[in-house]
Amino acid sequence: MNPSILPGIIRGLGKARIQFDKAYENRKILSLHNKQISILEKIDFKNKDFSKSSVFKASKLISDSVFDEVIFWTLLKLIHSEENGGICIPKNDLVSFIKNQNPKLQVEIAWQKYLDQSGDNSLLAFEGEMVYLKSLYQTESFVCDKLKLFFETSFPEKFKLFKDKNLSAEQIQIINSILKNGISFVSGGPGTGKTTIIQSILKAAIENKINPEEIALLAPTGKAAKRLQESCQTLIEENPSLEPSTIHRFLKYSPKNGKFRFNSENPIPHKLIILDESSMIDIFTLKALLEAYTNEDKTKRIVFVGDPDQLLSVNTGSIFSDFISLNRNLYTLTQSFRQSKEGEDIKTFANYLKNLYKANHTPLPEIITIEKNITNSKNGVRALDLTKNAEILNHALEWYKIHSQTKESIQILTPYNETEIGIKQVNSYLEENLPTQSKIPVIVRQNLYNLGIFNGETGLLEQAKTHSLFYPANKEKIEISESNLQYFNSAYAITVHKSQGSEYDHVCLLLPAELEEPDSLLNIRIIYTAITRAKKSVTIIGSLSLFQKSLLNKGEERHSRISNILK
Repeated sequence: MNPSILPGIIRGLGKARIQFDKAYENRKILSLHNKQISILEKIDFKNKDFSKSSVFKASKLISDSVFDEVIFWTLLKLIHSEENGGICIPKNDLVSFIKNQNPKLQVEIAWQKYLDQSGDNSLLAFEGEMVYLKSLYQTESFVCDKLKLFFETSFPEKFKLFKDKNLSAEQIQIINSILKNGISFVSGGPGTGKTTIIQSILKAAIENKINPEEIALLAPTGKAAKRLQESCQTLIEENPSLEPSTIHRFLKYSPKNGKFRFNSENPIPHKLIILDESSMIDIFTLKALLEAYTNEDKTKRIVFVGDPDQLLSVNTGSIFSDFISLNRNLYTLTQSFRQSKEGEDIKTFANYLKNLYKANHTPLPEIITIEKNITNSKNGVRALDLTKNAEILNHALEWYKIHSQTKESIQILTPYNETEIGIKQVNSYLEENLPTQSKIPVIVRQNLYNLGIFNGETGLLEQAKTHSLFYPANKEKIEISESNLQYFNSAYAITVHKSQGSEYDHVCLLLPAELEEPDSLLNIRIIYTAITRAKKSVTIIGSLSLFQKSLLNKGEERHSRISNILK
């Protein structure tokens, strides 16, 4: 379809153009685009079945001369799936979806005709019972081929066994097993000692004569990399080359050309890579890493560490979950060290959610105490059942007033950016209704490498006439220039996504009073991630009916064949 016409049609403005063409019998435009326009008008953007960008991409990919309704719906659904993290779609699901749009369509015949006509230029790929965008099929195949080399790698020679009286028998066994593998996966919930395992793997590797300069500590985000640096500070002081980095920074990504300096032609010389917060890694980032970290000589190791029950990557893929379901070279941490006795209810609630993820029932957990007013909750899990968003904001304000009087760390969390209980509305409401403060909570929204501050990092900001001071948690203050203030936003409330990997003494989770449409953000992963940020207490404010429904929502399923290919 002509790209100059398309944006107007998608915005709904094309209807005026269509009426004009009909009135003046512009047969040329109508004959070319009548079919496309009639199909586009079937899409209900108000219900957000598809984003406008996905419709635009699907329409642009098909030329006017070969437009086919089956191929349009196929591309649209696959692009939509990619936008929501999926790599492929089961063939039967795709056939059912297309038949729902038009029962007369002969889907599989149209697919075969398209493949015959397009040949190597096909935008689609079919493998087993899955349908792909060809580009994603090639990416998945590449990643799996590279990972197979690590699975084929082993180190049978004897190693000096790692010992540490401060570690559990489970942890010691895992550390000594990992050194024998080319690839390993460490899975554990909050507080189960994942960071301790990373520190110990580093120590064991160095003890066994692996050069620290050949070891890389990586994380998906700057915030996660900084936390890793703080937890491994002693080791890093002894071996500066171990300083953690984001994957993109490690590979020397250039925003100007969108390429990495380290790649297949300029590989990384390292022998061991440890990836923390692996649940946040998407397939494209992993592909870039594996292009540069090749293992054809089978002398290298890679270790993925993460919590498979937390939120999935923002971009395409559920890579770490796929690895866990593979159940090869998997080491699961079971003992929790984070929560004190004060946080025992949170641990119980988290385990309840893990078990619930595998079941389909949602009784309100007995561990939750239902209250009518905000109290100074020093421990446990509490909830206020509210039916109006205005009431939710009022109670969030009250919660903040009470808990900010203590010296303990606190945070309000919400799944949303833009809604009535999204971060913009909540932060604005608290700013207007709290007394003027010399220091306000803020979140950084861009990596400021020269200051050692990273996207997603939180702290307090004190503004003065000539300069401002940023106080990161448990760190020395940092002077902030006026030009850098634009990268700091209010953080009385932050999204659950931004909180991932952090921990606070007390957490307040806001849920909406009602839903006007299906909401994929209200799912069990959001709830699990939010409540496990807390060490002592959690207060849930919002509709408990929606809370229960969210526990049944596992989020939009992300399909791939990674675990099947690597078995």
